[in-house]
Amino acid sequence: MGREELYITVPSLFRCPISLDVMKSPVSLCTGVTYDRSSIQHWLEEPQAAGVDEFEKIAQFTSYCEENRRFLANLPDSVEAILRVLVRKGGQIEVIESAVRVLDWILLENGVRERIHRLIVRSDYEKFFDSILSVLRNGRLGSKVQSARVLELIASNAESRRTIGEKEAILSALVHLLRTESDMLLADAVLSLLISLSVTRSIKAQLVQLGLVPILSRIISDPNTANPAAERAIKMVHLVSALAEGRIAISEDPTCAVAVLDRLMKVPRAAKEEGVAVLWGMCCAYRDGRVKERVGRANGVTKLLVVMQSEGDAGVVKRMCGDLVKVLRGVAMVDPSSSSGYGRLASLETKTTHIRPY
Repeated sequence: MGREELYITVPSLFRCPISLDVMKSPVSLCTGVTYDRSSIQHWLEEPQAAGVDEFEKIAQFTSYCEENRRFLANLPDSVEAILRVLVRKGGQIEVIESAVRVLDWILLENGVRERIHRLIVRSDYEKFFDSILSVLRNGRLGSKVQSARVLELIASNAESRRTIGEKEAILSALVHLLRTESDMLLADAVLSLLISLSVTRSIKAQLVQLGLVPILSRIISDPNTANPAAERAIKMVHLVSALAEGRIAISEDPTCAVAVLDRLMKVPRAAKEEGVAVLWGMCCAYRDGRVKERVGRANGVTKLLVVMQSEGDAGVVKRMCGDLVKVLRGVAMVDPSSSSGYGRLASLETKTTHIRPY
């Protein structure tokens, strides 16, 4: 009678949760979970051999706690390994999403951004942005948010901002997300990224050409828009209003100026100042007739007086509001009691001196 084979069952506590192999060099971290150092290092040395499940485990490992993130960021060539995943041809979207998730977690660790900056300007890392673009277009909602955050963190120096800003497909994808997605967390992340990129005239002009202004108008006017997203949308309107193309787009949009006006008492001081500056520029500096008429008919004088009252005795916002009240004097305002829809004219007199705020 043949001897039966002996099977030994290895307890799960002795197996690495990433590779499922028996651990040879265990590393216990703050979560209480133990990993095999060699499993992580093997993945870093040969990231192309890792599958969807392994990448997801690496992403989960990174998300657990700060100690895990520091551990991964400090491993030699860890950042390079993650970027190699993002630049390889034909990568699965799930793997790319996990790699983006890892980057999102470790980018704030000491020295990581600098290592990425040195790599992405190299020609052999050109496909990094193609992978980010694929997530922005086809990824899950959370991955899109993480991709926007990763791009913003990378865009912390002038060279990186220029590199990203030159990718028209990325700008187009970001504007498309604002146009088609309703998630406030995503809108906030995308707007924050666009603000960080909008440092050159060419980028702002591209965004205007892509139809950003009507989208910003909708975001600001939507009562369901949370204040952080509304504040960033107002800031973007302020940024593009510095361009002739931006002012034309604001003038042609039937709701943009009024949307900004109606948000003034609902946003913090910085956004309020930027919103008033937009109205001041359109109505006082450039004397746009269409914008003056819309703001006047939207009871703009009364609303601006309320803003002035909230500003105390002095300040640039109060001076700009005073200028606006003077310019809007005599513009027809909608009167609900009027059968024609247009009632009395605003007849408020003011002695405010015309002052250029900038």
